[in-house]
Amino acid sequence: MPKITTAIANRRLLWWHMIALMVFFIDQMTKTWAVHALSVKGVVSVFPGFNFSLAFNQGAAFSMLADGAAWQRMVLIAFAVVMMGVLLWWLHSVLTKEQSVTRVIIGLGLLFGGALGNLLDRIETGRVVDFIQWYYKSWYWPTFNVADMAICVGIGLLALDIAKAEPAQPAATTTVSSSNIGDS
Repeated sequence: MPKITTAIANRRLLWWHMIALMVFFIDQMTKTWAVHALSVKGVVSVFPGFNFSLAFNQGAAFSMLADGAAWQRMVLIAFAVVMMGVLLWWLHSVLTKEQSVTRVIIGLGLLFGGALGNLLDRIETGRVVDFIQWYYKSWYWPTFNVADMAICVGIGLLALDIAKAEPAQPAATTTVSSSNIGDS
C-alpha cells in the first residue's frame, strides 16, 4: 500500500468538509422553506403515502423526551456537542490510514452535517423543524427532516464499514511442549 501523504489526508478532509457543509446547508434551506411554505399551506400531499407537514420536535429522535423540562434541551445540546467531538476524533484517526476510508469519510460527513443542522435548530429555537412525512393508510412514520436522513445514511455507511472490516489477526502464539522446555 502507498504511504498516505499530507496531500491525500488533506483531500480526504476536504471531501469531509464538502459533504458536511452540503448536508448542513440543504438541511437549513429545506427547513426554512418548510417553516414559510407549510405554515401557510398546512399539509402538502406530494403523492399517496408522502406529505410535507410542518412539525416541531423538542425532544430527541422520534420525539423522545419531548414533553420534558427545560433541562432536557441543555442535555440534548450537550450530547450533540460531545458526539460531534467524537466524530471529529474519529475523522482525525482515519485521515492517515493506508486502507480505503471512503465510506467512513462520507459517513462521518453526513453524520456531522446532520448533527450540526439539528443542533443549530435546538440552540436557536429549542426545537427541531421536521417536515417529511411518510404514511400507509392510518399508520404514520414520525416526521423527520434532511438532517435526520443524513444521520441515518451516515450511520448505515459506518455500520457497513465496520461489518466489512477484516477481523484483526490474532497474535502469534507459541506452543510449549515438553520437548522444547529447557532447550537453549
